[in-house]
Amino acid sequence: MPKLITGYPPGHWSNADRNNPLTCVEIDADGTMAQDQESLQCASWREHNTKEEESFNRLDPDRVWKTPAADNYARYYVASFKPIRLIHIPTGDGYQALPATIRGLTAKEMKADIERDKTISRMFEDHRRRLKEEKSRAANEEG
Repeated sequence: MPKLITGYPPGHWSNADRNNPLTCVEIDADGTMAQDQESLQCASWREHNTKEEESFNRLDPDRVWKTPAADNYARYYVASFKPIRLIHIPTGDGYQALPATIRGLTAKEMKADIERDKTISRMFEDHRRRLKEEKSRAANEEG
């Protein structure tokens, strides 16, 4: 049965509370909390979002599973596929999946979801690359 592990994946994440929404936590690659947590107070949402996005992009895409939640996604880092062990990734609004969704997961379904998301991402990246090449070609022809 899938299990949700408490904690954070490696990176810079929000550890927000209602009194101080820009409180952050930095997790080292080995899963331990970075030593100087006091210096992690982000000065602005822009700074926090930039660090959070960089952390998310450094995660292994073969280990990031997401499921629709509200107006975005609930994202999880797959610590293990067998047995399934997930760590919530608190990006954006920090949405989490319903417990019934987590309980019903199989490794096969998760891997298929991850592969589908990677395929869709590649499709959009290819499209953006082609558009950029077309713009560059058009600019060269004009100049």
